[in-house]
Order: sequence, then structure tokens, then C-alpha cells
Amino acid sequence: MKQLEPDVKMTKKSIETVLEATIKAMTETLQQGKKIAFIGFGSFVVKQRKATVKTNPKHKEKKIQVPAKNIVKFKPSDKLNDSLN
Repeated sequence: MKQLEPDVKMTKKSIETVLEATIKAMTETLQQGKKIAFIGFGSFVVKQRKATVKTNPKHKEKKIQVPAKNIVKFKPSDKLNDSLN
């Protein structure tokens, strides 16, 4: 937030309020199964990770069932990737 303060004419508290509201709105949008795209930055989408069987690292012979679950994937835009190289 300290990086935002010089660029915007808002108090630290106002910036926190806006960020909290933005994160809440993004979370609700993703929970509805919708994609969030920020042009020039990237996009967030919910994908389902398939169920799988893993080996317990402590007991190699023991298998662990890992259930399917929803995860958030981020895909950076070409513009963002280009700015990093």
C-alpha cells in the first residue's frame, strides 16, 4: 500500500477499504464460476483439480486419496510477461 499512497490522493485507510472491497468482489465473482480479466495484466479463473492418489512421504507404501477441489488459476497477459523480460 505504501507504493500506492504517492500515486493516488487517498489515505492509507481509504486504500485498505477499496482493496478489501475489490478482493471481496473478486472472490464472489470466482465463487460464481466467472472469469476475472484485467486487460494488460492477466486473468483469474476457477479450475477443478482432479482427484488423485499420492504416496505418503513418511510411509512410502501408504497411499493417500486426495479429493478433487476447486483452485484459482492466474494467467498473466503477454504485456505483463513482456514487461518482466
